Amino acid sequence: MAYCTQADVLARLGSTALIELTSDSGSSVVYAIVDDAIERAHAAMDADIGYRYAVPVDVTGDTSLAATLRALALDLVDFFLHQRRGLVSGAKQKLYDHVKAWLADVRSGVHPLPAASGTPASATADPPAIEVNSATRAASRENMEDL
Repeated sequence: MAYCTQADVLARLGSTALIELTSDSGSSVVYAIVDDAIERAHAAMDADIGYRYAVPVDVTGDTSLAATLRALALDLVDFFLHQRRGLVSGAKQKLYDHVKAWLADVRSGVHPLPAASGTPASATADPPAIEVNSATRAASRENMEDL
């Protein structure tokens, strides 16, 4: 399930801005670049949300959560498209940092997602065992006693 779509990005930024941000020739929107920014945003969100919840989050029954995740995804897409052109303003950077901080809070449990269900696969798996292999100790009190 996508947190945002091409149509959402177009509605947010407008066709003129999208052409400027995606097209080198300035003639039309390059939707492959928009799709790449959407995928990057979804991956960034899922990386943090997936630590605590099954991803992608199914927001079918919760319009409030759907709107929140859509807004966050659009903020990230907006940032990534401006970053591509080297046009990241202080305000865009601050918004990006805010989104990443909010996602980190979801990861740590500060911001629970009430409609999200399930646990991520990594939470149900046994943690990897730690095995330490080392050589026999060469210097000890016992073998250094007569020196």
